[in-house]
Amino acid sequence: MSGFGDTLLTPPKISIVLATHNTPSERLCRVLEAIRENTDTPYELIIVDTSRNRDTVASLSAHFRARLVKPHVDQGLGASWNLGVRTAAAPVLAFVCDDVYVEPNWASAGLSCLRGNVKIVSGKLLDSKEEGVLNAAGSYTDVFGVSWNRGIGEYDRGRYDKPELIFRAVGAVFLIEKTAFGEVGAFDDSYFLYAEDMDISWRLQLAGYDCMYVPSMRARHDWMATTSKHTTPLTQYHYLLERNRLQTLLKNYSKRTLLSIIPWYAVIKIAHTAWLICHGRRAEVFRLWRAFIWIGMNRREILRKRYLTQRLRRRTDYEIQQLMLKLPAEVLLGLGYFKHPMVDAARGK
Repeated sequence: MSGFGDTLLTPPKISIVLATHNTPSERLCRVLEAIRENTDTPYELIIVDTSRNRDTVASLSAHFRARLVKPHVDQGLGASWNLGVRTAAAPVLAFVCDDVYVEPNWASAGLSCLRGNVKIVSGKLLDSKEEGVLNAAGSYTDVFGVSWNRGIGEYDRGRYDKPELIFRAVGAVFLIEKTAFGEVGAFDDSYFLYAEDMDISWRLQLAGYDCMYVPSMRARHDWMATTSKHTTPLTQYHYLLERNRLQTLLKNYSKRTLLSIIPWYAVIKIAHTAWLICHGRRAEVFRLWRAFIWIGMNRREILRKRYLTQRLRRRTDYEIQQLMLKLPAEVLLGLGYFKHPMVDAARGK
């Protein structure tokens, strides 16, 4: 195992970029300890810290021989990751959230599949609180951009033990080849939280690359621990997720595909709004429509990003949609065809 302090002797194979914001010091220490003990390839560690208590993070960074980047303000997860990448020296980037505890050989397992046309890999995440329960085994995404962790809440009984191509890398921990990351334009700084992983995965596939699920690349995840310190799950969560999902569609789909799905998207959102009103959830209606207002106010910037994104295109939407669910995920979740803890929580289960 090699850390940042050893890179003069052994050039790093991966640059691990970890963004942290007001993370409890005990948890951050455990995250960093797992990286040090379980990373089996030469690496450098870069911590991007937007915390109020910077002395604690600075002390931990020195202890774990990490390079510390300190932005003046919290611009969100994707923007923090982008800042970390600017100082990265290795040919492969590893993005790790501050609520993830990597397990032995995670890095070599991911690197072994990051070859050929595969430029981004995502591993198996296990629930840190409940033994043997999955948090993510890759992901599901439908053609409307609704995406969630595959296998979440299920017991890990070998169902997801085969490497396979997937549409989206799960953002808790994943690897990207650095040259491909730069080619597609890095993370979208405007997202703040949620859907950064879907957007970067989509752009990589537009550019002709593949995303792979690697079950031997394992970690444990304190699910929702990071987001809860920014906002409560059922308030800003709905606003940011809908806002970012919609601008991802507007940037990445062709004009022809947008014209075909936007009417259906509108029908689904109207039905969603009606359901929320009928169940007395008017605050959630406000957050949903606030997302649409944001899209309208930022339409020129979205059009600029769309122009840059479409220049990457080497695959058709039809080719990319082969890894997507064809039926609306919101309908499938609502009917109980798939399970998700957030849906159960919304129903009061």
